[in-house]
Amino acid sequence: MKACIVTIGNELIDGSRLDTNSKWISDKILKHGIATTKIISIGDDQAEITEVVLGAANKYDYIFITGGLGPTHDDITASSFKSAFNLTQEIDEEYLQQLESMFSNRGVRMPKINENQAIVLEGCEIIQNPIGTARGIYYKYLKSQYFIMPGVPKEMYNMMEQNIIPSYLGGEVKQNIKTVRTSGIAESKLAEKVQSMMLKYHEDVSFSFLPSYKGVDFVLKATDPNLDITKIADEFYDK
Repeated sequence: MKACIVTIGNELIDGSRLDTNSKWISDKILKHGIATTKIISIGDDQAEITEVVLGAANKYDYIFITGGLGPTHDDITASSFKSAFNLTQEIDEEYLQQLESMFSNRGVRMPKINENQAIVLEGCEIIQNPIGTARGIYYKYLKSQYFIMPGVPKEMYNMMEQNIIPSYLGGEVKQNIKTVRTSGIAESKLAEKVQSMMLKYHEDVSFSFLPSYKGVDFVLKATDPNLDITKIADEFYDK
């Protein structure tokens, strides 16, 4: 199964914040047999968000989107998603009251702009946020499952671990990965030596070259958990 990760926020593309969400999500979902094949970072622009959301539809089994669910002017992910699929919306009055109570318990009045966090989109399921006010969104379109989450890492981690993974992704699968460690050979020379074998297995295995001062690690990842990756790795080792 393939996944696309979309991180949204001007701060990610102007260099003021580092995107750590995509790496964290990739590591987590791989344990459930889902390989990330594309990562996209875009700014807070409705046209771009809509284009990316529609462009990913039916190309990936899972599409994880983080950022833009807050109450301020640049938090436009939900409205862009609504526009992309021409969805209607309504206010969750019960959750609105909960929001108002949260602020009241802190001794402050809830700003009116927070009301947009109580919006529910047509055909979407709400994903609860265990530690924040911005709830997530789940939407199924053709073969694609969309998950929209807050960009705040701690909130996203909790939403994934407590709700999304157990409710939507199922149990962990066997990690079918092998690493061949090399020393004393340049990355380009190594790639040249194994190119024909990579072509032989490219439909079932993905390959990565990870150079460091110690040498080049050649990583093989099988999409099928039942594929004998050890046997294939031994062929590359012998080469």
